Amino acid sequence: MSSNPKEIIFDEQAREKLKKGINELADV
Repeated sequence: MSSNPKEIIFDEQAREKLKKGINELADV
């Protein structure tokens, strides 16, 4: 588990991007 807030924020952003990418692929 990471205790670095910046890493946690980056992980959340990466997860959102991944979700968005999957949604776009599913739409096509």
